Amino acid sequence: MILSCALVNIMTFCGVALLACNIIPSKITPTTHGCLSGFASGALLACAVYLILVEAMHLIGTAYDEEVDVIWRWGTAVLGGFLVSLFLFLLGKARRGGGCGALYT
Repeated sequence: MILSCALVNIMTFCGVALLACNIIPSKITPTTHGCLSGFASGALLACAVYLILVEAMHLIGTAYDEEVDVIWRWGTAVLGGFLVSLFLFLLGKARRGGGCGALYT
């Protein structure tokens, strides 16, 4: 529990560290901006799936004794659904000859 709290606080501190290093959003490259935005959206999605949404669905875990057994199975299934759609998209692009490098062509 303490390790997870420390990890959340460290990730929250990353924004402060970027400002302290004088990284101005208008002066970073589009690739860096995309990576930072992707990391932030992934952190928010994981927080929503693993912490917030599960609290509203206690009835899905009637087959398990511990709540943690329900949380990791349900959260991984939801996030895995996002990955399956990405892999199917990449597979379709590769089969049409677009390759995985040209996602938006």
